[in-house]
Amino acid sequence: MIKLRPYQEEARAAFFKHDEIGLFEMATGTGKTFTSLACVAEDFKRYQRQFLVIVVPYLHLVDQWKKDLPLFGVDAVITVAHAKQSWYPILKNMVWNYKHHFCQRVVVIGSYDSLAKEECRQLFQNIDHSFLLADECHNIGKPSYAGHPLQHFEKRLGISATPKRWQDEVGTNQVHQFFGDVIYRFTMEEAIKNGFLTPYDYYPIIVGLTEQEEKEFSILTKKIARLLTYKKRNEESIKQLSIKRGRILKRADLKFEKLYELLEQQKDYRYTLIYCAEGDVDKVVSLLRPLNIKMHRFTSEVSPSEREIILQQFANGDIEVLIAIKCLDEGVDVPATRTAYFLASTSNPREFIQRRGRVLRQSPGKDRAVIYDFVVLPQTDDELLFQKIARKECPRCVEFTNFANNKYMARDQLRDALSNYGLEFYLEFDSEEMQQYIEQQREEF
Repeated sequence: MIKLRPYQEEARAAFFKHDEIGLFEMATGTGKTFTSLACVAEDFKRYQRQFLVIVVPYLHLVDQWKKDLPLFGVDAVITVAHAKQSWYPILKNMVWNYKHHFCQRVVVIGSYDSLAKEECRQLFQNIDHSFLLADECHNIGKPSYAGHPLQHFEKRLGISATPKRWQDEVGTNQVHQFFGDVIYRFTMEEAIKNGFLTPYDYYPIIVGLTEQEEKEFSILTKKIARLLTYKKRNEESIKQLSIKRGRILKRADLKFEKLYELLEQQKDYRYTLIYCAEGDVDKVVSLLRPLNIKMHRFTSEVSPSEREIILQQFANGDIEVLIAIKCLDEGVDVPATRTAYFLASTSNPREFIQRRGRVLRQSPGKDRAVIYDFVVLPQTDDELLFQKIARKECPRCVEFTNFANNKYMARDQLRDALSNYGLEFYLEFDSEEMQQYIEQQREEF
């Protein structure tokens, strides 16, 4: 059995104190998986009967959880994934056996998409000693989980670094309908202070937009503003235009020039992660070739078995640089990373908080991490354009500076860019206040 850290013990105690229903809001990298499985193990020890459903955001995480389950006394698992005929007859039979007391424990694991299927809804009704464990539980706020029988499981534990759904009050309320309130919180500040995550330096790398990019961003903004004035909004059109506009910031051309300059100055390329937008991997590979760097792509096309080999070679220094997309948003940990370049920006707090947390995981010989965050703040005569872009970029910057070793130096860099437009007050907010301010102003951009 795994020995828990003191804060993990506190979380487990809180779960039983609150009648085995609640949310754990714990920073990425602080051991939410082990903490939650300790709650599962204690529940089975107390009652000797348990119907456990573990739901995860991505299929590759099913295998990750299955590896950890034996450490807590679970060695038989039904996986709900892929073709229905591969799991449905087995699951149906196990449910019948459990309900008729021919077995005392059933453990089911699957993705949010898989477990939302109608077949699962029918099977997961009227089960005693039922236990729902939801990894990255903000996903249960999806419309497909409205009225799901899992909401009526007797014991329910949701775990996430960011349980609040971004710009989705209805979905966030649904998360709380499932799990109630946050009953235990362990912040990134606490994790770094107590030595469970790696301290880090944060460098905002401020770049502008090309003339063409500014023009495209302005045109899209005007289109979005016009659609927002309609009584009957076309939300899908607004969403697609917003994605297209966000892509301009993610893929701004000037980021790549600055990346090359920084890499030329870097003395040791080992343990470096470059996180870029979809479609930019080849561009980054071409950019790095003249530097004779030993690099490797790390994308969703790489199989789980290949990922393990690549990560081991990266940890050994045989691969110096990983060029990645999406992996940090899909629950993949790259603990050996000591230097991270975030080319692909995001204004979604859940995404950027998780990306940072995965880089800060501990690894042998790693006592510090460095994050270079490419921030688009164009020095332009169009003050309104600057303001709209700053509102998208600044929440991430404020959050990243909060717990950095060089917090005040990083904020001074940002202040210089913002002060020309009278927006330096953005830096006086903490990250939560900044996000609240952004949400209040959302209609304007």
